Amino acid sequence: MQGFNEHFLSTSQKKDIIDWLNSNSYYTAFTEGWALYGENPLLAQNTDLYADNYLQEYGMIKWQIWRALRLIIDTGLHSRGMTMDDALKIFKDYAWDTTDKSYKDTIRYMSGPGQATAYMIGQLAIWNMRNKTKEQLFAKNILFDEKEFHFHILSQGSSPLHYLESHISNYITCKINKTSRSDCQSILNPTTNQETITKPIGTQKRWNVIYEYHNSHLTYD
Repeated sequence: MQGFNEHFLSTSQKKDIIDWLNSNSYYTAFTEGWALYGENPLLAQNTDLYADNYLQEYGMIKWQIWRALRLIIDTGLHSRGMTMDDALKIFKDYAWDTTDKSYKDTIRYMSGPGQATAYMIGQLAIWNMRNKTKEQLFAKNILFDEKEFHFHILSQGSSPLHYLESHISNYITCKINKTSRSDCQSILNPTTNQETITKPIGTQKRWNVIYEYHNSHLTYD
């Protein structure tokens, strides 16, 4: 489920600026954070996906445990002197896993400092943005539109969390008062300013280098 939420971002056939951004940049905290956010709370808490399907719900809970453990392992391996055997013991004791999945994932966390924690940082950041948006709009008696909020999260493409937080803050400001800023129209309707790309941006040689780097650094959950 997490993989579906994450990788659907790259399946659009529309070639505008945001699609170009998504294909040529990769911010782990946003991309993987959105995927985890979509998994929980959206699907796990806000739908009846797991109603009367206890085996799938068990699987979802186990993966939540797994993701919590890898926060400990990621930081432990790179800053607290944790060994590989220590990490494998954590998976054994708390995720009841002694398969090669634990071994392969531990190798993955050893080779990419901070990659596992970026998932949760992004998830919590988007979750916090949603809570902030709901609270501030509710305080002004404005209905919170969840679909609209998610549209604004995704409308900026793969972006740094600080930038995304800035956009959502501007969205809240303009939602409360459409005349508070001169650019409220473009903030509330971001797609009206997106151009369709009809020719490559930059030189083909330069983008070949970026594509190769991008593809070689893709990671999958």
